[in-house]
Amino acid sequence: MYYVIGADGKEYGPASAADIQTWIAEGRCNAQTLVRTEGTTEWRPLSQYPDLAAFLGGTQPPPVPPPTATLPGTLPLAPNVQQRRVPLDPFECFRQAWHLITGPAAGLIFGSCVIWLLIQWSLAGAGQVPFIGMVIGLLSWVVTGPLTGGLYYLVLRCIRGQPGDLGDLFAGFRHRFLQLFLGVLVTTLLLCLMAAPGAVTAVLGVLCVAGSEQVKGLVFLGAFLILLGACLALIPLIYFGVCWWFVLPLIMDKGLDFWQAITLSRRVVHRHWWNVFLLASLATILNFLGLLACCIGMIFTVPLTYTAGMYAYERLFTWTGDSPERPTPAPSTV
Repeated sequence: MYYVIGADGKEYGPASAADIQTWIAEGRCNAQTLVRTEGTTEWRPLSQYPDLAAFLGGTQPPPVPPPTATLPGTLPLAPNVQQRRVPLDPFECFRQAWHLITGPAAGLIFGSCVIWLLIQWSLAGAGQVPFIGMVIGLLSWVVTGPLTGGLYYLVLRCIRGQPGDLGDLFAGFRHRFLQLFLGVLVTTLLLCLMAAPGAVTAVLGVLCVAGSEQVKGLVFLGAFLILLGACLALIPLIYFGVCWWFVLPLIMDKGLDFWQAITLSRRVVHRHWWNVFLLASLATILNFLGLLACCIGMIFTVPLTYTAGMYAYERLFTWTGDSPERPTPAPSTV
């Protein structure tokens, strides 16, 4: 199925190849009409799709060269990205992700996710080794940001129909290493600082419960402090954890500095927080189930959840559709 941009600037679809053939015959579409396939966000001229270009007859212009991949940090943000509201359906993100990871890009996405998981698991396992565990732990801090940023970048290229290879998984080490490292480091430190008051309150509650044998009534105070501390710690962790989900892709894809990415991600996600929270919750549940399946299940859940997250990122930060509605009538005459 296809979507097209009509002469009125609106998006129309979904439409079959036969529908577009009819629109070409009616003069509503031509070789330059922008078209995208279902499950992707990249718009290309109609003449670049061989099955559609066949309907152009003798009026078809010379083929346009296929799109080249954008370098990391060069794709601009959508206009008015901080003020606008866009339609974001978490279940649609998962549906599009499933369509992509079961298509031609499946091998690349699964392969990159397996390598990413193996590196993460290896660092976590080596971190438990005596003496060298501290060094490995520090190394994992250095590696996580650039490696995860590269995974996001590779998935985004697949979503946009751009060429890619497994080497793109390590693009973060070549292009945005320092900013990706700082993005992980600073957000982690900020989350720890936000959770600290709650953690201290909960510890006081535990001490009260432990001393309740000497002083009657402390057990109730302790229980209250533990509950209060849990709320004080979890609320900022959940809110800002969701808001900062897109810090690394913003650094890698849009070329933002780490603090710009932290600020922009929070402002944009805040306007769509509940939808992003639902998407993040579903992704967390799926990955947890994959973890329970002897970790092997994560080989299947991580590609799905990371791809779904990048579809949401595309919608929030890159999508430039004129209207949240998708009209079904034929496009206006070109």
